[in-house]
Amino acid sequence: MEKRILISLSIIGIVCTIAIGLTIAYFGDTEVSKANILKSGGFDLKIDSHCYQNGKECICSTESGRCCFDENGNKNCEDNERNCTCTWQEKDLKDEVFVNFSDLKPGDWGENTISFHIKGNEGWLCANVKITEDSDNGCVEPELKVEPNCETDNDGELDNYLKIFAWGDNCNEGGAFPGDNKYQPGCDKKLMTEPETIKNYEGDFSLVDKTFSFVGEAGTPLEGNKTYYIGFAWCFGKMNIEDDGTITCESEVSQNEAQTDKLTLDVTFKAIQARNNSDFVCSSGDNEEKEETKTFNPSKDAYITEFPSNVNDGGNDILEVLSGGMMDVYTLIAFDLSSLSGKDVQSATLRLYRHCEPYIKNELADGRTYEVYTVTEDWDEMTVTWNNQPSIDGIVATATVPVCGNWMEWDVTKDVKDFVNGTKPNYGWLIKDVESHAQNWPASFFRSKEYFDSDYIPQLVVTYK
Repeated sequence: MEKRILISLSIIGIVCTIAIGLTIAYFGDTEVSKANILKSGGFDLKIDSHCYQNGKECICSTESGRCCFDENGNKNCEDNERNCTCTWQEKDLKDEVFVNFSDLKPGDWGENTISFHIKGNEGWLCANVKITEDSDNGCVEPELKVEPNCETDNDGELDNYLKIFAWGDNCNEGGAFPGDNKYQPGCDKKLMTEPETIKNYEGDFSLVDKTFSFVGEAGTPLEGNKTYYIGFAWCFGKMNIEDDGTITCESEVSQNEAQTDKLTLDVTFKAIQARNNSDFVCSSGDNEEKEETKTFNPSKDAYITEFPSNVNDGGNDILEVLSGGMMDVYTLIAFDLSSLSGKDVQSATLRLYRHCEPYIKNELADGRTYEVYTVTEDWDEMTVTWNNQPSIDGIVATATVPVCGNWMEWDVTKDVKDFVNGTKPNYGWLIKDVESHAQNWPASFFRSKEYFDSDYIPQLVVTYK
C-alpha cells in the first residue's frame, strides 16, 4: 500500500540594502524588523483500522503481545483465539492489510472502520483499488464439476461472490457517533448506492474533492488535525441492508466454482493539500484528465414472461427476449455506477452474449431489431414478474441481433451520462423485440450474471475522464 505526502515549499526572501556615504549629516531614525520568518507548513496523512469478522472483534492485547479475534469476549488474546492483522493504531501504511483471510466460507462477513488523520493543513482525499491477483489457486473436485476449465484458465471466481458496501461513518446524532462501526441510513453518507461485487470497484475513487465528499459538502476539504471515518463491509454471498442499517450476509445456493480461489488487491489512499488547490478532482494522473475504460457486470438482471405472467426468473443463468404468437418475453438489467460519481462519461456500451440454445431455431431471431428502454422505477431481481414489471420511458438504443455465439451491443452513452450526473435515477434498462407477438416465435437467449463463466456474463463498458 502507498500513502502519498505533500510538503509545501519553503520560500526565502532576501533584501539587499546598499548605503552610499555623504559628507552632509542629517537627523534620522531607523526602525529594524529582525529575523522575519517564512516557514513551510506540515502535511501528513495517517491511517488506522478497527475490524470484525463474523461479529468477532479483532483486538490487540498488550498482555499477550498480539492481535486476535476476541472469541471469548474478554478483551484478551488467549491461546485458542485466531490471530488477526486488520486492527492497528494510527500510523503510516507499510505492510498493513485491511483484510487477510485464508479460509473463507460462504456466508462469512466482516467490517472495517478506517479512520483518516490529516496532520497540518486542510486536504483532499482520494482512493485507488487495484486487483493484483484473481486466480483459481488450485482446483478441487466440487469446483471442477461446475467449472471444467478450472485447471486451464486460472481465472478465479471469488471476486464474483465477494460483495462490498462502504459509507462515511461520521453520523453524530440519535445515539450514533463517528467511527461506531454501524451504518446509519439518512445520517451516514453512502459511498455506493447498494452492495456490489468487488470486481466492479477497481479503479480510482473520490473520497473528498471538488465533486464529492463522504463527510460533508462537495468542494469542502477535510480539516487538518481532525479524524474522519469510513465504514467498509464485505460478504462472501448475498449482502442485505435493512431499513435500520443492519447489514446481513447470506450464503448463496452454489458457490463451488470459488473453492480454493485467491483474491489479492492493493488499496491506496492519497491526501492532497487544499490550500491554493480549490478545484482539485481525484484521478489516476495526479489531477491530469486521462481517459479510462471500466467494465461493469450487472448488479441485477432477470427476464419476465407474458405467460405465465406471475413467474419470477431472476435467479436463472440465462436472459431471454422473445416475440411470440401468444406471449412476449422481456429482459431487465441494471448496473451499479456509483463508483463513477464525478466522472465525465465519454461512451457507454451495453453488451449481452447471445449463446446458441439447443433444440430451438436460433436463426429465426437473426437480424431482428431489439430496443432498449430506460426503466423509471425500482425493481427487485428475485420478485419481478410480468405482472409487477417496472414502468419504462422512451427508447434509448436499438441494435440488430447477431447470429448466436456473438455479443450484441447497444450504445447507451446518453443514459449513463444522466445516471452518473444524477439527472436521471438509475434503475437500469428493459430490452424487447421491436415487434410484439411475431407468429414465427423468434427468440434470443443471453448469458445472465448467474452464469458460471464470468467471461460471458453481461457487460457495461464505460469510457470516462
